[in-house]
Amino acid sequence: MKNTNRKISGKILILSFWPAIIWALIILALSLFSGEKVNQLSIFNFKFADKVAHFGMYFIFSYLIMYGFKNFYLNDIVKHRIQAYLFALLISIIFGGLMEILQMYANPTRSAEFYDFIADSAGTLLALILFEFLDKIYRKVLVFFIS
Repeated sequence: MKNTNRKISGKILILSFWPAIIWALIILALSLFSGEKVNQLSIFNFKFADKVAHFGMYFIFSYLIMYGFKNFYLNDIVKHRIQAYLFALLISIIFGGLMEILQMYANPTRSAEFYDFIADSAGTLLALILFEFLDKIYRKVLVFFIS
């Protein structure tokens, strides 16, 4: 019986976090692209555009992780709020650091940059700070379009 519950919990976990998992795979793919290909994909062409991109990617990633926690706890996130925020913070920052290390070793056309990591972390922190506010707006917009 316990194995069945674990499998169901695993399925619920994956269903809750699938948007964050997909976004993490997108970040991974972009981290492994050559620097030239990433520059070709860029829609921005200004100083520090790459930092804005890092900030935005991790802002979205962290928001999706928190959204996953909210779904996983079936909107009873209040009981688990501190753990959810800490896990989201740790997952995002560790993942950002690992992506920078991966760029340093896995792709000779890319390099690890401390300021990219800072931009990743800043995006993470702002997403976590604004999560409750943004989630309320998201739900109001969703209700507006559904009704």
